[in-house]
Amino acid sequence: MGTCSSPPRIRTELLRHPGISLNHGSTPAWMGTRVDGVHWINFLGPPVLQALGGVPALRSRLQSPETAVQAIDGTRAVVTPGDWPEAGDLTQGDALPAYHEFGRVLEPWLDKPFNDPRFRVEGFTQEEAIHWARRFLD
Repeated sequence: MGTCSSPPRIRTELLRHPGISLNHGSTPAWMGTRVDGVHWINFLGPPVLQALGGVPALRSRLQSPETAVQAIDGTRAVVTPGDWPEAGDLTQGDALPAYHEFGRVLEPWLDKPFNDPRFRVEGFTQEEAIHWARRFLD
């Protein structure tokens, strides 16, 4: 299990703005076909899209008017929970509800490093790291 690093100067911004992502820079081999998170642009393919029932079924589960689901071909799709990237701002009550909705739909296929007791984000308490990693699930 790797460690994500967060310089102290951006820690506060990450905790305030849920749309800002932090990752370790590469997709680990152990992740397999799991989805690495909810982002502004999300590409889904088999087996995740197939397990969701395909594009029409996925589209029917996402009710937010900001969310677009576009078929790329018969086996892949791109999902955007908004017209442009948004950082959100928890101090202003903007928790990015379309991202939350998509996160709840994807939850069974999301990579969940926070379930590993070794999960940590440098500069965060363990509680902050888990809260941040689950920001679109809770």
